[in-house]
Amino acid sequence: MEANMDLVYKDMVTKMQQKIKLELHRLKQQVTDEVVKVRTDTKLDFSLEKSRVKELFSLNERKLLEIKTEMVSLHAQQDRAVTQTDRKIDTEVAGLKTMLESHKLDNIKYLAGKPLGA
Repeated sequence: MEANMDLVYKDMVTKMQQKIKLELHRLKQQVTDEVVKVRTDTKLDFSLEKSRVKELFSLNERKLLEIKTEMVSLHAQQDRAVTQTDRKIDTEVAGLKTMLESHKLDNIKYLAGKPLGA
């Protein structure tokens, strides 16, 4: 009878071990699946973030190019204005020189004519 009890006890222990092994295998599989899911989600997040950063970089590059183009345009416009101002100044100076020469000539004529007419 005791041998029969030992056999029943051994059989119960074996069944319990199998049950525990099966539960352990199921838990391991569940953990493995969860790790794979987390890895996949993380890779996806990194990929999305990388794409977002690339878009921002591209947008900033375009804005920088627009600003550079605008600066070049404004610089060219400023150069044209300076050149135009220089020309106006040169024209005014030439006119003043001509007027000065004319006044000098008038003074010389006046001074030269004064002793002769006196």
